[in-house]
Amino acid sequence: MKGAWAVLISASTDARWIRCLKAFVDFESSKPPNGKLNVSNRPSSVSRWVKDKKKHLIPDINATTYGNDWTVWWYDLQPPSRRNSDGVPHLRPAIPLDEWSKTLLKGGTAGIYTVVVALSWWVTLHPEDPALWVCVEDVHWVLCQLLSSHQASKKRRVCDAEQDISHVSKKRRNE
Repeated sequence: MKGAWAVLISASTDARWIRCLKAFVDFESSKPPNGKLNVSNRPSSVSRWVKDKKKHLIPDINATTYGNDWTVWWYDLQPPSRRNSDGVPHLRPAIPLDEWSKTLLKGGTAGIYTVVVALSWWVTLHPEDPALWVCVEDVHWVLCQLLSSHQASKKRRVCDAEQDISHVSKKRRNE
C-alpha cells in the first residue's frame, strides 16, 4: 500500500473520498486474508499498472471510457446475491459471508486495494462526474460490509476455538 498511498490521499479532499479511504484503511488494518480479485473485465489500464509495478504513478487512461470500464469491472466483482438480472448491484442487501469471501473479501495488493487505487484515478481525473461519486459511496459501503464480515468471521473462529477447548476440557474431566 505504501507505493500508492500518495496517489490515494492526493486524489481528493471530498468527504466522500476521505470516508472511503478510512473504510479501506480500517479493512486492511483488520488483516483480512490476502487474495486475488477476479480480473475478467478489469480495465486494461489497471492490468498494465499491475504489470508495471509503478504503484506511485497514475497510468495513461482513456478519459472517455475509464469510468464506464471501471464500473463494469466493479459490477463483475460483486457477489451473486448482490446483482440483479442485468448484473447491476442491488442497493444494500445483506450478503452472506461466504459470498463476500469468494468475491471481494481479499486483502493485500491483489485484493480490494487494486479497486480503491483504480478508483482514485477516476477521482483525480474526473471529480465532476456524478457517476463517480455513486461508485465511491458504493465502494465505501462494500468496504464497511467486508470489515464487518471479516470481524464476524474472526470472532466466530475465536468462539469456535473456545468451544473446542471447552469440549476437550469437559471430556478430560469426565474421563
